[in-house]
Amino acid sequence: MKPYLVLNDDPAESFSFLVGDCIRQAFFKPWRILFFPLTLLKLIRLHRKKENNILVSNIEILFVIDTEMLTDPDLIFVRKVIGSKSNDLIASIGELELPVEYLIPSRKSNPSSKSQWNRDFEHLLQSIIISRRPKKMVFIGKYPYAGLLSVVRRLESNANVAWFPMRSKSITIEERASRFGNIIKWSHIAQVKSEYDSNSIHIGSKFTFELKTLIEDKAKEKSLTITNPLNTGLHIYSETDIGRIQNTLDRGQIVIYLFKSQINPSFSISKYATIFMPVQNDNLALLESSLSQIMDLYLEGKIVPINQEQELVERWIETLETTFTQTNS
Repeated sequence: MKPYLVLNDDPAESFSFLVGDCIRQAFFKPWRILFFPLTLLKLIRLHRKKENNILVSNIEILFVIDTEMLTDPDLIFVRKVIGSKSNDLIASIGELELPVEYLIPSRKSNPSSKSQWNRDFEHLLQSIIISRRPKKMVFIGKYPYAGLLSVVRRLESNANVAWFPMRSKSITIEERASRFGNIIKWSHIAQVKSEYDSNSIHIGSKFTFELKTLIEDKAKEKSLTITNPLNTGLHIYSETDIGRIQNTLDRGQIVIYLFKSQINPSFSISKYATIFMPVQNDNLALLESSLSQIMDLYLEGKIVPINQEQELVERWIETLETTFTQTNS
């Protein structure tokens, strides 16, 4: 299977089409028969060059978004998550209020009949798939139109096609889910994150007297107020504060994690990459230097807690990856 979406009836994907095209040209211009082998070789080379160009174009996902069936809160959510990646294409039915590659007149505002609109929609999606070769396609909307379903049926495989139902009735999802290789399930409810005080710090309670004194002195030197864990975006914990560390990271707050021998693997994941700061504490001079640097970066706003929008985008990307990984595994 090709690493991009392919229509079964796309003649450009077939070498037999190239041969047939050469024969057709020779039929109308007989003198081309003399150059038939050279012409065919040239076309094959151009075909392979085009395939290589497609592979390096790296267009990941074609998002087809039906904005006219979405509410204002739905559109705010879609704009946030869709605008997070640069190597995707967006085809929007109606205005999305984001830069999009393809703007499709909404069905309600189009004077054409429903059947004509669906035919035009199908032809547009077909041309996008053939010309841009996205690896995946995701439809976001309440109801997958006939034009879209027609294109999905014509694909070589629907393993890399997904539907993200928004405000769809259960019966609609049941009737049309089988046409898609995947149904995106979104269960994340965004929590409103607090605005944290950037001039304060929280220090865990399970440090030795020597370590606690060192951290407090360093915080005082940086004019950081020591406060409770809910008010500040920067926390310092030891290896014995496992439960607190997990909760803090899940809230999006920054954790400086002081460890002796090895980092707890629970926190060494990409989800926490920007807010988890492990520091080995077997050398007090190096520890003091590391704490000083991290505190400076925090005060300068160069490392920041994860806000609600960042978390939303990260969960969306994670959901997409999980959806297609499960199908292709």
